[in-house]
Amino acid sequence: MNIYEKEYYKAMDWYSSAFDEVERENLLSKWKKKFGERVAVRVSSLEEIDFSKTGLTAILMIGQSSVGKSTLAHKLKDKYVDWEYLSMDDEGACIIQQFLEKHMSPSEEVLDSMIHQNFGDKLELFSKLKKNVIMDGNWVVPPSRAAAINTLRRLGYDTVIMFSLLNIPNDIAVERIKKRAIDLVIIGLEKEKAILKSRDLRLFIEHTKAKHGWTDEMIMNTPMFIEQFAKYRMYYFSVEPTEKALVEQKELDLFSIGADFWVEHSFG
Repeated sequence: MNIYEKEYYKAMDWYSSAFDEVERENLLSKWKKKFGERVAVRVSSLEEIDFSKTGLTAILMIGQSSVGKSTLAHKLKDKYVDWEYLSMDDEGACIIQQFLEKHMSPSEEVLDSMIHQNFGDKLELFSKLKKNVIMDGNWVVPPSRAAAINTLRRLGYDTVIMFSLLNIPNDIAVERIKKRAIDLVIIGLEKEKAILKSRDLRLFIEHTKAKHGWTDEMIMNTPMFIEQFAKYRMYYFSVEPTEKALVEQKELDLFSIGADFWVEHSFG
């Protein structure tokens, strides 16, 4: 078990017990106790950070699903060519593809475990090579973010930057989610069963089959499926900001604790 895996399971246990054992207003003090008094310095852009003085550095892309984290992360990788790019989604897609090639499909538990293992192994390799890294994953979820921060510190990363897309305007989010839903299905249609490489799409297909009795042929040959998948993604986006974990963190400003810099992306 690599360092990230260990930190993730420790964080899961800690965060669950934090909600069980303390009142809401004490969560902030519990979080500070875990991460110290380090609070991120807020800057308007990465250009304000002198990377010649930050040592080994990691950028964590943080935001809701389908808001453009990966697109922006790739742009940052193009700009900082010597940095490495590490994506939870990409690791998951590669694992699913390996199973599909063997005519198998991993359970969610197996998939999550393998993603964490592969992600952690690569992060340890990058740290040994003294490589700065851009990390694309679900860092909105407290245990994942806590595990990432703790892992980076243990691996010798001097500077952790939170690159936030949490402030995305709703109209922009709606258009991006619709486009992503269409792109995922169209790409999947071109590669037939490779459509299952997207975890969200794979789960939605299984749900649709069970609920509506659709066949593979119906899914692969109707624009109705694209419409239904887009609605599903939109519903998830509308519900996610109201979930307790996200609301609590925003109110207590937990997102900035534990990192060195906070950059708020401008949707202009």
